[in-house]
Amino acid sequence: EVKHLERLSAEQKLELCLPLKPGSPLTRLNRRLRECLLYGFRRRVDPGDDQILLRIAHECTADFETDLEFLTFLCGSKQICSCFERIRSDTDRLTYFYRTDSVLRNDDLYRAFSS
Repeated sequence: EVKHLERLSAEQKLELCLPLKPGSPLTRLNRRLRECLLYGFRRRVDPGDDQILLRIAHECTADFETDLEFLTFLCGSKQICSCFERIRSDTDRLTYFYRTDSVLRNDDLYRAFSS
């Protein structure tokens, strides 16, 4: 679970996700983060599917409707690296979802991403 997530009310979570307006700098940044995290994704990605990371990190994603809300929360609470470090440590999940050239499976790419 994401640290302290269960202690936050729905309103507090939403506050950490704002402003997620189309075209806003925060939305564009989170889309780029999502693209990086989905680089090397093993499954077919439907362009309209905005819940891929929610399925990968299902234990961390209570009360989020989209990947962008989830990423915004993780960035706002400074937990993005710890969340994806836990995913990286789950070899079976990583192998199922990602090819070896992905950001999450390649140590050099991951270090560049997380620094």
